[in-house]
Amino acid sequence: MQHIRFTLALLFLAAPASGQVREPDAVANALIEELQSPFCPGLNLTSCPSPQAAELRDEVRSRIIGGESVEELSADLVRRFGQGVLGRPTWSGFDILAWITPGVLLLLATALLVRRLRRHQPVAARANPAAGPISPEQRERLQSALDALE
Repeated sequence: MQHIRFTLALLFLAAPASGQVREPDAVANALIEELQSPFCPGLNLTSCPSPQAAELRDEVRSRIIGGESVEELSADLVRRFGQGVLGRPTWSGFDILAWITPGVLLLLATALLVRRLRRHQPVAARANPAAGPISPEQRERLQSALDALE
C-alpha cells in the first residue's frame, strides 16, 4: 500500500494539476512524508525523531528548494541509503518477487478454497457413502416393513 502512495505522490509532484507550479516547500514536505527513514526502521522520515533524520529532512528540503528534481533526489537517496528509503521494491531482479508473490499467494489460496468447497459433502452423504437412490425392490421391502408396524 505504501508503494502505491509513494508512486502517486511522485506523479502528483512531477505533474502538477492545471499547469500550476507547486511551491518547492510543498514538494519537499510531500517527499519527506513519503520517504522511509534510514535511521528509524519502520518509520517514515517525518516521524523519525533521530538527529540524523532531522539533518536528512533539512537536506531534502534545501535540495528541492534549490531546484533539484524529485527524481534526481530520489536516485541519490537510493544510492546513499538503498532502495528501502523509497519504501517500495523496484521492478527488477529479486525485487520482482515482492510485487508478484502476494498475487500468486492470493490465487493459490482461492484455488485451494474452491477445491475444498467442491469436495465438501453434506453430512448425510458422509455418514453412509454407499447410500444412493434405492431400487424398486428396496422401496417395496421398506413399504411392507412400514405397513407391518402399523
